[in-house]
Amino acid sequence: MLVEDERDILFAFKAILKSEGYNVDTFTDSFEALKHFIKLNRPYYDLVILDLRMRGMNGIQLYQKLKRIDDDLRVIFVTALDAARELISILPDLNSQYIVRKPIAARDFIKVVNKAVK
Repeated sequence: MLVEDERDILFAFKAILKSEGYNVDTFTDSFEALKHFIKLNRPYYDLVILDLRMRGMNGIQLYQKLKRIDDDLRVIFVTALDAARELISILPDLNSQYIVRKPIAARDFIKVVNKAVK
C-alpha cells in the first residue's frame, strides 16, 4: 500500500514498484487509506509506504493507527524533510534505513523496498 498526497510522486512510485512486479494499492488521502486497511480486517500488505507530511492525518498518525491493527506491519516513510533522527526519536522501533528522502533514484527506492519486504 502506498499513501502519498502528491499525485505526481504517487504515480512515479507506483510505476517504479509495478515495473518490479509489485502489486500496489495507492491512496492520496490518508483517511481513505485507513478505511481501506480497516475494511480488509486482516493482515494483507507486505509493506506500507507512507508520506510523512500529508494534509489531514500525517504519516506518523496513520502509522500509529495501522500498527494498532497489524503490529507486524512493515513501513517505509518517504519525506522531503531531513527528519530521520527526529522520526526515530518519536518512533524508536523504526529503523533509519526505512526512512527515504525524496527525491530518490528509482534503483535506490527499489533497494529499500526489497530490503523491507524480506
